[in-house]
Amino acid sequence: MEAMKPYAADSHFGLREVVIFATKERMITDLDTSLELLTRWTTSSDENVRRFAVESMRSIGAWTKKHQPFKKIHQKHYQY
Repeated sequence: MEAMKPYAADSHFGLREVVIFATKERMITDLDTSLELLTRWTTSSDENVRRFAVESMRSIGAWTKKHQPFKKIHQKHYQY
């Protein structure tokens, strides 16, 4: 997953969305590793990497399926 970082850092939102779409199943399959990596990326000095990390962990995206573990994490940390 570390190989995704250059794509996560890309300034074009469309590319970042495509990478999220293409890798979401892999993130779900290896959830512990994904959350560990993406959590580190939320403190990146690169705003695009931070945005990618947050968008990747959403329980539902515009082009991706719903995922319950991400939804539970999101609800735990973000009370509306």
